[in-house]
Amino acid sequence: MPNDQILNNETWAIGVNQLIEKDPVLDSIIAKFPHEKFSRNPNSFLTLAQSIVGQQISVKAAAAIWQRLEKLCRNKITINALAKISEQELKKIGLSRQKIAYLQGLCVFNPSKISWSKLSNDEVISEVTAIKGIGMWTAEMFLIFHLGRRDILPKTDIGLLKAIELNYKVSVRQDPELIIDIAEKWKPWRTIATWYLWKSIDPIAVAY
Repeated sequence: MPNDQILNNETWAIGVNQLIEKDPVLDSIIAKFPHEKFSRNPNSFLTLAQSIVGQQISVKAAAAIWQRLEKLCRNKITINALAKISEQELKKIGLSRQKIAYLQGLCVFNPSKISWSKLSNDEVISEVTAIKGIGMWTAEMFLIFHLGRRDILPKTDIGLLKAIELNYKVSVRQDPELIIDIAEKWKPWRTIATWYLWKSIDPIAVAY
């Protein structure tokens, strides 16, 4: 994957400047967070595990469960540490039986064995969604937060949909095609636009 397709300090600054010029709504949002920084998670297992925990719940709820999981793993969540925790203990910290099964499957899969950076977005999605319990949304979080791909639009993400409705005064949940139209001008920086829109509705930075 070419370096200019990956988000780093240099490409982030370029993308922000282009979005400011293209979209006055984003311009006003970005101005509110001048010192906020996007950060990638270098650990593929942790990114996917945290995405599983965060499926279909709020950022705040996911963060609370993740903190409890860290305590169970003695502040270091690894495949070996997670595999030693009983299903009953995992249920007590707020994980559903389904998510527990997904996390156990992720441990067996061991994502660290794959050279993800060499794969295209479509290839990453194909590999990741082959893991039980991981669908398109989790694959998109992986592309954003582990691989730092610059043009990802998680168009089913509840937080993004809420943020677009709030800031653009439209109802994208009634007309999903609207999000495609609105996001067209964000290309090729839809990841950055998404990140700032998340920030506009929740001061807790989204991170996986």
